[in-house]
Amino acid sequence: MLPGLGSVLVYQAFFSSLDSFDYCRSYLSLSSWMDELLWDAQEQLARKGTLEVQREGLVERDGKHFSYVLSDSLRDSFEESRKLFDIDLIVSWRSGARQAHIRRTTYALHAS
Repeated sequence: MLPGLGSVLVYQAFFSSLDSFDYCRSYLSLSSWMDELLWDAQEQLARKGTLEVQREGLVERDGKHFSYVLSDSLRDSFEESRKLFDIDLIVSWRSGARQAHIRRTTYALHAS
C-alpha cells in the first residue's frame, strides 16, 4: 500500500512541476511582446491622450495561441492640463486543463 501511495505522490509532484514549467515558459515567451505593447500604449497616451492600438486580439508565440485585452482608464486629473491613465494588459491561454492568465499594469501621464 505504501509504495503505491509514494508513486502517486511522485507523479503528482512531477505533473505539477511540468505545469509550472509550462507557465514560466509561456511567460518568458510573452514578456518582450507585452513590454512592447505596453510601451506603445504608454507613449500614445502620453503624447495624444488617447489609445490608438488594437485593444484585443490573438497572438501566437512558439506554437501556442494567446488572447489579450488591453484597456486604459483615467486615474486622476491634475489641474486642467495633466491626466494620469492606468493601462491594463491581460493575456490568457490554455495550459493543460486550466486557463492561465498574466496581468500587467502600468501608467501614463498626458500633459497638454
